[in-house]
Amino acid sequence: MTEPKRPGDALHRPLTQLARGGTSLLDNTLLMYTSYMADGGHGRHNYPVLPAGKAGGTLKTGRHVAHNKDTPATNLYVEILARMGDTSGKFGNSHTSPTQAYDGRLVKRSSLSNKGNRSNYST
Repeated sequence: MTEPKRPGDALHRPLTQLARGGTSLLDNTLLMYTSYMADGGHGRHNYPVLPAGKAGGTLKTGRHVAHNKDTPATNLYVEILARMGDTSGKFGNSHTSPTQAYDGRLVKRSSLSNKGNRSNYST
């Protein structure tokens, strides 16, 4: 086996090649890649997150989304949980944080695919 050409290729290839029912495993998956090194240290604010996959068609890919400064990361987790069928709309401090935003969710959807959408919001 040859070495992957880019970081992530070793994971990306199998997820895109494994298909069932006309969609790949990656189309039906949501992976979250992140780092707490946003500011060169071990910061807990405004760190980057890379969601990979289409979450069963509920996530539009190929874009950069920026939210208000200090929006709790738990809002993102609420969105992920909603795509897995959770209807509580809450996680951790998504509603109680002093910097609470977007009613504990993320920006309202405007360009999200409607296929299989379980959420009224988009990440």
